Amino acid sequence: MSARLLLPILGLFALLATAPALPAGAEEPPADQAPEMRQVKPGPLSEAEDAALKTSFDAFRIALQDEDYDSAAALVSPSSWPVLASIRNAALYASAEEVKSLAIADQILVLRLRLTHDAETLKAAHGRQLAALALGAGLFGRQGVETIQLGPTRGLGWTAEALMMKADGKPSSVSLIFERVDNIWRLNLLPVLDMARFSYERLRAAEDTARTAFVIETLEGALGRKVPDTAWQPLAER
Repeated sequence: MSARLLLPILGLFALLATAPALPAGAEEPPADQAPEMRQVKPGPLSEAEDAALKTSFDAFRIALQDEDYDSAAALVSPSSWPVLASIRNAALYASAEEVKSLAIADQILVLRLRLTHDAETLKAAHGRQLAALALGAGLFGRQGVETIQLGPTRGLGWTAEALMMKADGKPSSVSLIFERVDNIWRLNLLPVLDMARFSYERLRAAEDTARTAFVIETLEGALGRKVPDTAWQPLAER
């Protein structure tokens, strides 16, 4: 298995870094579907809340392994939706030059969406549907997800963090972020995307590969087929 295909998971053990911004395209849930957010008392989570958070992540992980992206997306926080809408908009409308200006992880997601979905499907996707498409495109890779173990958890106000455990059973310095929405702990994908961005950039630099070549080679390794030049072209007119 190529190391690149494992990056969405292995990247969680890299330091978080600032990534280039995506094109604007925020989305809000319909008024009649607005989620109910609940604050969390700062400090360690209670035993019951800790168990609920880890149960939710286990369900997310199982759904991901089963390629049940709709069920996995139901456990993604709505806070993730605006950036996913930006990625979707880039897949629909961004020129080749605009796509190549994005972070490598974003380029891979944009091109993969173009290669696996038509314009009408992407235009119709909102909220959880967008999350399902992004997960299906590899935002949180399936390979290795079964090995992720969560350790200590603590509330941070509107969010909670769960430290990821290292192979030696000790907590790492990297955490996943969750939000309590409609009484269910849901994963925020934004830190996951940020860490994937940094990991891909670091690996490309280590391999001393041109950015475009790296993106194409990574995609072809994931898809098992050639990526046509037309993938750089937008699916629809602005």
